[in-house]
Amino acid sequence: MSTDQSDEKQKKNPARWQRGSSALAKRIFNADLPEQFIRTIPAQSLYCVLKHNGLSSSSDLLEIATVQQCRLMMDFDLWTGDTFKEESFWEWLAITDATDGLELLQKLFKCFDLKLVSLLIARYVTSEIHEEPSAESPGDGFFSPDKGHTWIHVHTDSEDRNFLLNRLLALIFETDADLFYQLLSIPGVATPTQLEEESYQDRTKRLSAEGVPEVEIAAELRAPLSLSQALKDCAEMPERPHAIDIFIVEPLIYDSPSAEPMERLFSVVKNREELEGELTFILNSAIVAWQIPFHEPTAVSFLVEQVKGAISIGLELVERESTHDTASIYSTLGLQRLFRVGYTQLMQLQRQAFRIHTDTLKAIADNDKELFAIIAGLRESFPTRCRSGANHTADATVIDEPLIQPFNRLLDLEAIKSALEKATPAEISSPA
Repeated sequence: MSTDQSDEKQKKNPARWQRGSSALAKRIFNADLPEQFIRTIPAQSLYCVLKHNGLSSSSDLLEIATVQQCRLMMDFDLWTGDTFKEESFWEWLAITDATDGLELLQKLFKCFDLKLVSLLIARYVTSEIHEEPSAESPGDGFFSPDKGHTWIHVHTDSEDRNFLLNRLLALIFETDADLFYQLLSIPGVATPTQLEEESYQDRTKRLSAEGVPEVEIAAELRAPLSLSQALKDCAEMPERPHAIDIFIVEPLIYDSPSAEPMERLFSVVKNREELEGELTFILNSAIVAWQIPFHEPTAVSFLVEQVKGAISIGLELVERESTHDTASIYSTLGLQRLFRVGYTQLMQLQRQAFRIHTDTLKAIADNDKELFAIIAGLRESFPTRCRSGANHTADATVIDEPLIQPFNRLLDLEAIKSALEKATPAEISSPA
């Protein structure tokens, strides 16, 4: 990107450049006292910086972050749904090897969920414990940290990982021998599945305390809300309570662009922090509801654009059909209702797309590539704008996304609706 292009983007959306991950990283390390300043930043914001810079380049960030912040960053990074992402755990161990000394490893050990350490022990460690010390090793690769009472053998799929786990076990023994023996014994009383499930539940509780809702609460975001009901609420309801006590995650909000209706909303609200707090909660709800891993920044960024786009569509609809201005609409309905209005419109188009019979769909694929692409995008779990040129399977499932964009304006939505309506009745209904 040229300097001129960069400057032009900053003029159009200055908040995105001033409050995103890159800007936050600069603010941290340009602060007079970075160690004190970083304590004022939500862990999820730090995690956005970590993903922006890359874990392997973030040892300096981890060194000044608190133990609690590091633990929460791991909670975001080590899970895909309810499945432990072991590969990422090895990456966290590896970064401690890239620094001089053991200080970072000692710090991160305080952050590790010991159930996950036990899970690695269950998978990759063989141990033998003797009442009387034995000077004779049970076999190749075994070593004893306690003069022959306990012999352990680490057997991962690589020498590097063997080293990392051996080093971690040695640190645990030197730090707390009783804990070392307890961890070795846990796989004998708990299965790996139990350890993973209990660790996931603990992680969910920690993130919930940070404002990341659990699945049941997040699902409420997808509840339909008709335009007529929103208009009725807007006309009859008093201003809603405006207290939302939640950490504002600026990079989550501003790393992705916003459409003009959303930008306008930011410019007219009286309490921007309140809006940012509500938007943070909605975005996290969407990430949970649509099961997007926090550690996939591209997918998270696209979903954020989709959510802000649905809010923009809902706002435009209510503005067009009511006499209220933008600020009063937000004061009465809030972002969640505006999202639900916009998302409900998308779901109506999705239902229409799914009513198309398979045989008809195949005919459309042969004769109208543009319409076929539109249908494919609408059939996504969160409907998208899909232009001809992307690759699809015969049932209109998108398998390549170079030409996929979020809906973010009412005009886009109505254009797609018009394109569907141009199809003949036979093309949008099942054969008799």
